[in-house]
Amino acid sequence: VSYDLDTAVVPSGENVASNSNSGHGETPSTDIAGVPPGDIVIATTSAPPQENKVENTGMAACLLIKDDNDRLPEWIAYHYHTLPLRRLVVAVDPTSSESPHELLGRWISRPDLGLEVSVWGDKHFMPDAETLRNRMNRVSVTKLKEKAKLGDGQEVGGEEVDLFRKHIVRQKEFLSWCLYRLKEEGWGWTLIVDSDEYLMFNTLDKNNAERKYPLTGDTKENKYNDPERLRKITEARSALPQTGQMTVLGYIHAHADSPPWTDEPCMPLPRLWFGSLKSTEATTDVDTSPVFFKGLDTLRYRTHAEKGAFLQNFWDKSLVDISRFSDEDFDSIPWYNAHRPIEGCYDVRPFDVHMAERKWLVESKTFNNITPFWRTLLRVNHYLGSWKSYNKRKDPRRNRKLYETLGSVDHGTDDDIRTWISSFVETVGEELAGTLLQH
Repeated sequence: VSYDLDTAVVPSGENVASNSNSGHGETPSTDIAGVPPGDIVIATTSAPPQENKVENTGMAACLLIKDDNDRLPEWIAYHYHTLPLRRLVVAVDPTSSESPHELLGRWISRPDLGLEVSVWGDKHFMPDAETLRNRMNRVSVTKLKEKAKLGDGQEVGGEEVDLFRKHIVRQKEFLSWCLYRLKEEGWGWTLIVDSDEYLMFNTLDKNNAERKYPLTGDTKENKYNDPERLRKITEARSALPQTGQMTVLGYIHAHADSPPWTDEPCMPLPRLWFGSLKSTEATTDVDTSPVFFKGLDTLRYRTHAEKGAFLQNFWDKSLVDISRFSDEDFDSIPWYNAHRPIEGCYDVRPFDVHMAERKWLVESKTFNNITPFWRTLLRVNHYLGSWKSYNKRKDPRRNRKLYETLGSVDHGTDDDIRTWISSFVETVGEELAGTLLQH
């Protein structure tokens, strides 16, 4: 283990982004002498590049965080158990007011758990100043200003706009370098979500309460919406395992010869939004667990937005089998984002060009190109969390009025995710589970 909470450590073989615009072809220098602690820190249980981990080791993830210490323990433990997550690259926003070192150190100090962790700073992946400014200038701030106006009515200042634009560029650059590095190491399925989002099996709604938009135009003709294929997907959804009963990778291997695993190397992940309404009703054995487990977001928040609707759920995320893409595919990521991380991800998402054009001409609005909730075997549960947690991250898009609006959703309850905790405790033991989940 190469890990030091106070000193920047770069283990052998670890990549640091250069300030060139030449893509990922070069092996950048790893000399970071003189860098202040906190600016660049690498923590890793480093594994040799090119080792083939696709078939038998686990899954990987790229995670960008900012003041997420209260969410991080649950996020890592959950995905460690349910994917299983065995490789994690974390990028820490330089404006964070708290450090994740102690939380990550719990995993890094336990090599027997088998989770390889790296922590990156901006100098690992951000471009030179001129390139950065050019890319920042391309970022639209329309949504930033719209959300900010829902708060105290103040206009967004120039400094806030710059921070927002830099954050968007940071997302894109981090994904580009992270996916490239993980592919170089030999990983396959890689998760791209945020610290408040959890990948899980997309089981059929028990009350059949899922909105289904009609397939029209190019969407109807999209090969991924072939009626027979959709029938197989629906059939598979009716027999998905419980969360924690089987890992996602185990399920993929067991059904490797069936769609969508055969033909969707970039897996779309529709999201389901969970608000801030708490419920005391318990439908799982979670009540037999230690008290602090009940404070986990995946256990205490059960009410959600309408399944399949765009409102509140918004854009989908991605699970990408990076072993099926070329190195060059990752060079174009700065033009895409976490919702559409690489160009190949557009191929597996239905899009109705005719409807999009009409909506723009008639309403001057863009068409929400999201993957239908009912045509995927996996989804992402997206948690608003508590006001304290939500308000920690200083961002003009976050305010009390927006929090209360988003938090009041109530289109039913869903407990499918809650079974993970008892399975996790059984696997690692109650004492270790308690240590890993404390924040």
